[in-house]
Amino acid sequence: MRTYVRERRVVSLLGSLVRLVAPFAALVLGWQVVVMTGRFPAALLPGVGAVGHSLLSLAADGSLVSATGITLLRVLEGFAVGSVVGLIVGVGVGRSKFLGQLVMPLFSAVLPIPAVAWIPLLILWFGLGERAILVLAVLTVTVPVAINVWGGVRSVPEVFVRAARSMGAGPIRTLYSIVLPGALPAILVGLRLGLASSWRAVVAGEMLAAAANGLGVLELDASQYIQTGTVLAALVVVAVVSVIIEKVLFQTVARVTIERWGMS
Repeated sequence: MRTYVRERRVVSLLGSLVRLVAPFAALVLGWQVVVMTGRFPAALLPGVGAVGHSLLSLAADGSLVSATGITLLRVLEGFAVGSVVGLIVGVGVGRSKFLGQLVMPLFSAVLPIPAVAWIPLLILWFGLGERAILVLAVLTVTVPVAINVWGGVRSVPEVFVRAARSMGAGPIRTLYSIVLPGALPAILVGLRLGLASSWRAVVAGEMLAAAANGLGVLELDASQYIQTGTVLAALVVVAVVSVIIEKVLFQTVARVTIERWGMS
């Protein structure tokens, strides 16, 4: 019986790995086919091997590890602060109809504004460098998180809230026991969007706000010397790190909460 269970787990793990790798393998294959057609100059669209060589070269001299670490730290800082602010605001406007009518139209108006459009204003306010990048990341994370948390909180049936209060639960107990668990699927969606927004904001901010180092700086410097392989290598790192965080963090949380509670 134990051997059967172990085999089932191995098969399930392999199936999950295949489903994860297959789309990227198809993308890489299509990319290489386009390169082999010769329609684009190699300097503008290098092959997979050239990009892999750039990755190895950058990793060997330490520049890729340093840039990735600095960018990741900025991303996580902006994501952490923006998520906390967005969660607090989202719960507040979700539980208060008056605040929702007051705040949500403003958030809906701010949401379509791209992160790059904020950079000139933030540079004027906070100057070049770290502060402007962090504020940009926090701003771009807060809005999608707050909107999704608001939607999740509003979707919790009010009858559940009234039932909890009728059994003696106070506002704080009701919030932790009824509202937040019921809104958790929407909260996780908001956090996923917030993390993606943080990546976009930080990389764009590094390019335009004169950051000392980071993947955005690495890309910008490489583009000036037509080092397309380096530019693509930096993009690959962003994608890979994002997928790892997605699988390790969000899917783990979803598995031990939403799936276990039978909400999906």
